[in-house]
Amino acid sequence: MTKKPDAILFDWDGTLVNTMDGIRAYNNMTRNHFGLPDLTDDDFKELMKYSARDYFAKIFPDQAEEAAKIHRQFVLDHHLNYIELMPHAEPFLMHVKNLGIRMGVVSNKQQLTLEKEIAHYGWADYFETTIGAGRAERDKPAADPILLAANELNLGTSNIWYVGDTVTDMKAATAAKCIPIFIEHGFDETHEILSYNPHLIVRDLIDLQSKLA
Repeated sequence: MTKKPDAILFDWDGTLVNTMDGIRAYNNMTRNHFGLPDLTDDDFKELMKYSARDYFAKIFPDQAEEAAKIHRQFVLDHHLNYIELMPHAEPFLMHVKNLGIRMGVVSNKQQLTLEKEIAHYGWADYFETTIGAGRAERDKPAADPILLAANELNLGTSNIWYVGDTVTDMKAATAAKCIPIFIEHGFDETHEILSYNPHLIVRDLIDLQSKLA
């Protein structure tokens, strides 16, 4: 057991829900539209470091706006077909709520898509703040979206946990001066995040819940 946080902010994809197949499918659709081949495994891992707007600026520098628009439509058309809960996700959120810990989501997913996915599971009442891509001036790995969420909670960041499954999440948490919590759901290996000094490294949500028991 560790000190109870004032709030817990969560990454979304790969942390509370599994949408990896969808993320890969939407990006392959977009790439194929522009004549590029499907993502390799290494391409996909690289993709996961970026928000969509940053990724398309990198891959389609002259067509980034068009690519983003096409991609958003693919996501809106298909995203609820490619989403499933991480094991123990809802009992975990209920437990955190019962402890009186405030919660929010900070994701690089587009705001409308993020809100629709949260509503799909009836989870809106769990989260006091929901920050998707584009709401802050910069997306993760910048601190901006976490700082915006903290501001909406009217809290400083020093006792906020940020839970995520990627190096990008750990970079953002460190930049925002909150408490990084690494969950081993994603592609990034534990050794890749050690330089960000995560406060906790947990296997899954069950393991994280045990730290709050």
